[in-house]
Amino acid sequence: MAIETAGQKAAKITKVRIEPTASFPLPKDYEAHILKVLDFLPLEQTRGVERIKLVD
Repeated sequence: MAIETAGQKAAKITKVRIEPTASFPLPKDYEAHILKVLDFLPLEQTRGVERIKLVD
């Protein structure tokens, strides 16, 4: 059972944008794989991440 503390805001789930700016072709289903990795991480570690930019 979770304990809520006074003044703490509930975690707001936001969708992470993935921006592929690499000059080479990316693997098939790269977005699904990245989202799967992000789902594995605790919310505390991904809080504030709005986008992932893939570069060379």
